[in-house]
Amino acid sequence: MLILSSDQSKRSDSNLAGLASFLGANVRLLDSSTPGTLLAAPEDLTPPAAIALSAGTLAILYHEKDSRESVRKKLLSFRTIFLYGIAAEVHDELLRWLSGGSLAGEAVDGAAHGEFPPAGKPFSHQLSGAQYPRKKSITACDVLAGGMDGAVSLITVSAKPTFLSLQIGSCNLLVSTVAEIPDPNQPVGNEDDIEDHYDSLLPVLIFVRAACGNSCWQGGWKGARLIIDDPVLRRRYGMLDFACLFESMGQHRYSATVAYIPWNQLRTSRAIASFFSEAGGRFSICVHGCDHANNEYGSCDGDYLEQKSRLAIRRMQRHQDRTGLGFEPIMVFPQGRFSTACLRGLRSSDFLAAINSTRFPVDHDSALVSLCELLLPAFNRVYGFPVFLRHYVRSSFPFLLDLFLGRPAFMVEHHEFFEKGFPSLEALANRLNEGEPDLVWGSLAETVERTCWKRAVSPDRWEVRFFTDTFCITNDSQQQLSYRLLKDESDTESVASLALNGCAVPISRRDHCIVIETSLLPGETARIQLHRPKMPSSTLVRGGILYEGKVLVRRALSEFRDEVLVKHPAILAPAKRIVRLLKATSDSVDSEGSISQNAPSKL
Repeated sequence: MLILSSDQSKRSDSNLAGLASFLGANVRLLDSSTPGTLLAAPEDLTPPAAIALSAGTLAILYHEKDSRESVRKKLLSFRTIFLYGIAAEVHDELLRWLSGGSLAGEAVDGAAHGEFPPAGKPFSHQLSGAQYPRKKSITACDVLAGGMDGAVSLITVSAKPTFLSLQIGSCNLLVSTVAEIPDPNQPVGNEDDIEDHYDSLLPVLIFVRAACGNSCWQGGWKGARLIIDDPVLRRRYGMLDFACLFESMGQHRYSATVAYIPWNQLRTSRAIASFFSEAGGRFSICVHGCDHANNEYGSCDGDYLEQKSRLAIRRMQRHQDRTGLGFEPIMVFPQGRFSTACLRGLRSSDFLAAINSTRFPVDHDSALVSLCELLLPAFNRVYGFPVFLRHYVRSSFPFLLDLFLGRPAFMVEHHEFFEKGFPSLEALANRLNEGEPDLVWGSLAETVERTCWKRAVSPDRWEVRFFTDTFCITNDSQQQLSYRLLKDESDTESVASLALNGCAVPISRRDHCIVIETSLLPGETARIQLHRPKMPSSTLVRGGILYEGKVLVRRALSEFRDEVLVKHPAILAPAKRIVRLLKATSDSVDSEGSISQNAPSKL
């Protein structure tokens, strides 16, 4: 990919190059102060390479009348052009010249949402037909207009295209009115920070995918799962009737996992365990904290949290032994809060991953994240332990974006969501199944173990980035392929040994990365297992009668709320206010992540 840069847009050009490189494109940034720079471009950048430039840079090339036609011919010789920064009226002459008179610009009132028209599905893929939220401060924007012969709208605002595709001969011209490309390396503080940049990021994501195809990073396994937090395993819990849920799951092709609180280990009867087992692979349970105490995993005491994690696993194993109902070694954090310190304990306790409504720990200043990293399937820079993202069932767009980016579409709800049944959940499941025909509603473990980014570096060789210590990949092509498998590790020495399909193989460490080379025949699967040095087990010490009593009271009150108060809203609201005043929920946690009550130093 060649990016032409000029003083008119140097910062955005550099940001575009950084973002495209992060997405896996092979980028060359070339100063274009004169038309001669483009016309004398190296031979290795001639078609079928892509070219990107701003309207300001194109104006410089257009300014030289003697070379105009040569410049246009050169540009249109590229397979794909990405032209951004088109402003209404300012660039109309320029746009008509390049497009052969087909396009011009105009200004319209803004809208709260942008849309992906269905006609653009070959470019927008899973996003086709979806809407995305636009920055609230935007009241007007520039759109594209004109003859529009042969043009396909890819993103629209107020039913007018802000990003479109126009085929001119063998060249695919992608035109965007986005004025600036954001810095992909700017620090961000939460998951929602990306929303302010949707208008500018989404055209770039679509352009890179269209220009590079399999040569840029994209998802392999396409997975989804519903996670329901907190329920005790009964046929009915609060507003949720599990028999009706299972019927809905069968009719609308989706599956669910209960985030189960290990403290409840003795409360599942063998009879009810058989009822849940009959659902088969469509249902599972994972781990939801340990006691589900307030801010339980938000503590910064790593040793304390390691004990918590080991106790949680032991309780789940005892629950499995007693009931025969297995569990997935996936952590869902109570109240969605966790610290960087807890990740070490999860890793040493043989958890596979965590799934949370945010991938940012409460002390995230110690692990700064850049804007482009929000695009990743998981964060795993801290102790090499991955934290995946999930969303509440509100809009379909976050889940469709997940699938477009190669991330699992994990959704989360509580029992109250099912008060009116399953229509909204079923509609979302139908939408996801329609948007991604190859979607797999597998278990959480299978989904995270197969989640990866991959790209083709040659017709028979792929690079793959994976995130979990156990990883599976299947060669689903019709030819033998070789793979370079990569896992980012801040401390590669923390990996003691490596197994490929159960056989030990040498460890290759390069630049904070574990590298594995393998080759697979068509239909063959490779299973990677990273082994860490075993930490000495510390003695699990109880927190004493007072602490155990507090946990008992908290669980009893929570279930009273879920089973009784939730059916009486007039009583529920003041009860919640009282609980907040008593500092018994995550609402009492301050902005620094410390808790208002002293956490026990031992369990």
